[in-house]
Amino acid sequence: MKDGRSTTLAHVARAAGVSKATASKAFNDREDVAAETRERVLAHAAELGYVPPVRAPAGSGPQVWVALTSFVNPYMGLVLDGLLAEAQALGAVCSVFQHVAAPGDGQAPPASPAWIRQGTERGVGAFVLITTPVTKAHLRVAAAANAPLIVVDPLVGIPDGALSVG
Repeated sequence: MKDGRSTTLAHVARAAGVSKATASKAFNDREDVAAETRERVLAHAAELGYVPPVRAPAGSGPQVWVALTSFVNPYMGLVLDGLLAEAQALGAVCSVFQHVAAPGDGQAPPASPAWIRQGTERGVGAFVLITTPVTKAHLRVAAAANAPLIVVDPLVGIPDGALSVG
């Protein structure tokens, strides 16, 4: 949304004048939604900047988003190797993002509190931040969604209550 909050399916449904269930069906290309209704929902979604959740395939494990500062550093390869091996052993699905400035596409930059909020809205169950800054805002957003936030080798101090490794 233009005020900085993430646009939800409920926002799209309200703008299109349909129920949340109908909006969901429109996104899932269900046959029981009229073409005109589907087009209206999709048009409002585009106008509002709504990005549908990307869910892990059925039967796959929990989603974990990982943000790091650089892929070039050999240390990151070692950390990722261990993290991904453990995730695989637990049946988790990991997505890895590089922490960079805002891309300008309406998405929050990786490792920001807004990025964590977007992740929780898309069903992500945990977050790992590797050598990225962490604030109390990060902790609040993760805690509000009951999503663990793990900080690995923070370059600067971390707020009280943060789970950290290294």
